[in-house]
Amino acid sequence: MIKQKTGWSDEEVIEHTPTIVVTYGEKGSAIMTAQGSTQIDICPVKEVVDPTGAGDAYRAGFIKGLLAGLPLESCARLASVAAAYVIESYGTQSHHFTMEDAKKRYKKTYGNALTLE
Repeated sequence: MIKQKTGWSDEEVIEHTPTIVVTYGEKGSAIMTAQGSTQIDICPVKEVVDPTGAGDAYRAGFIKGLLAGLPLESCARLASVAAAYVIESYGTQSHHFTMEDAKKRYKKTYGNALTLE
């Protein structure tokens, strides 16, 4: 939407914003900075029940990672884990998970431990 409203290219947007995160649903997400772009794989879901609220959960997970000082790639992976829990439940507020649940799922999906409180 930013590119559409401003007419800017990706490069011009990056000149004005240090980090851009774009989500692609089941195709993952991308982090774009002046240093380049990184594609982030999704956290697989057990079953697609309802995607309503997945974008909000993604943002919440990403911001949690930022506030914890995690690298951007880890923020996006945590965001994907949070979104997966939402997609597996019906409704926008019927899902729940603990930080321990998220850490286990993160490690299972991405192969490395998430250091987060």
